Amino acid sequence: YQGELQGSIQDLHSDGILITNAGFIDVMVKLKSKNLSFEKYKIEGNIGTSSLNLGKILGEKTQLGRTSFQLDVLFNSVLGNSFTLDAQGNIDTLEFRNYCYKNISVNGKFNNDGFDGKLIISDKNAELAFEGRVDTKKDRPISHFFANVSNLNLSETNLLKKLPDAKIAFDVESNIVGRNIDDFEGAFSIDNVIFTQADKEISFNNLSLSAVEHENKTKELKIYSDYVNGYVKGVYTFSEMVKNIYNLSHQYLPSILKEKKSFLSNETKNVNNFSFQLNLENMEPINEVYPLPFFVLEESVVTGFYNNKDNKVKVRLESPRLQVGKNVFKDCMVLLENPQDEMKAIARATFAPKNKRRYPYFVSLNSKLKQDTLDVKVNFSNTDTITYSGELSTQAIFKDYVKGEGLTADFSINPSKIILNDTIWEMHKSEISIDKKRIDIDSFYFNHNSQYLIVDGVNSLSEKDSINVHFSDFQLGYISDMVNNKNISFDGVSDGDLY
Repeated sequence: YQGELQGSIQDLHSDGILITNAGFIDVMVKLKSKNLSFEKYKIEGNIGTSSLNLGKILGEKTQLGRTSFQLDVLFNSVLGNSFTLDAQGNIDTLEFRNYCYKNISVNGKFNNDGFDGKLIISDKNAELAFEGRVDTKKDRPISHFFANVSNLNLSETNLLKKLPDAKIAFDVESNIVGRNIDDFEGAFSIDNVIFTQADKEISFNNLSLSAVEHENKTKELKIYSDYVNGYVKGVYTFSEMVKNIYNLSHQYLPSILKEKKSFLSNETKNVNNFSFQLNLENMEPINEVYPLPFFVLEESVVTGFYNNKDNKVKVRLESPRLQVGKNVFKDCMVLLENPQDEMKAIARATFAPKNKRRYPYFVSLNSKLKQDTLDVKVNFSNTDTITYSGELSTQAIFKDYVKGEGLTADFSINPSKIILNDTIWEMHKSEISIDKKRIDIDSFYFNHNSQYLIVDGVNSLSEKDSINVHFSDFQLGYISDMVNNKNISFDGVSDGDLY
């Protein structure tokens, strides 16, 4: 400390600079205490800095950097018990995630319990107004506040780097009790949301969560929004779901998902035993701005339940139209469940090619998984005068997986018949083995009379190994039939080998 100290120890005036390894703090305050024990004391005045590194004080994990501010403060303390801090003034700069926020004003009261007051940010990339109370001392904290975010540039502030020029505006109102979604009660809503990315925009009126706990200790969580509406009922601890799902998956894939003692240690402490229903609306507007792996195009419903004590799960999706990548499926049903000792997945849909070169396909998938063994059957058929239909049947036996080295597994392709362009082809029994950086294909054989395709050999790091693809009297037009892409066309007859 450098500066002046005046008065007595019970009535001390300070005007100077506090020097730390994180920066300098200008201090102009009065300290008063009724007695020398300092059981109760008060600090009043002004503190400020032109550059203080909060990251050095609070730790790098906070992602905070340097700050500059001028604040009028009134600090009251009861030694070893509680305190209150009234602060009013301006935070000129505050670095967070390597972005420097400017023009922040604060007017509120901090204490052992939390914060009650106002916070306004008037930055070119972040305009926010917060007013309310956050009480963190109680066993179940209280959050009662309203915030208006009129402009937040997510990319410039480094909050969302993947989407350049992404901006959002919204209102938030919170009236909840609880530390997290596992135990919260009350209501939380986000309103008037406008999300833009370059020249694209998503807007929705409301996203609300509400939760109540019933007398029998079961809970009910409801969600309302423009795109998703539904509920979760029962006993839930969502923070344990990753462990629960991993342990459930380990039951069916023990060689791939190894047992984790850390995941098993708390398995009986928290229970997940709930049912759910989610009604989904057309999500194409979201996909146009933020690409999704799949999304519904019409009103759809997801139902099911999960019980981690019995290790039972059921999820069912029904959708009139579902898009996966660029492909659209109609009249979709997907079911995942484990009523017995195996995990089953069933899917049915109608696939309508966009290029309309063919009538729609009816596609179904049936699979079951038990003790590292996965059996899959895929059936397809069309309604055109020219038939394309068949069944693909495979079995996979998983043996091991090492991160960075790869998968070890054996795949069997079972005999089946496939009709292509009214012509019956046969898929013969064949085996494929994968052992980390080695693939061994044993006589993959696909034929129609004298036409056939054979794939055989080994692919590895060794230059001596190779995979041989052999054609005999093979009409390449069948490849065009299978690819079904107007931009890709094959014709002619092939004989020979590829290595």
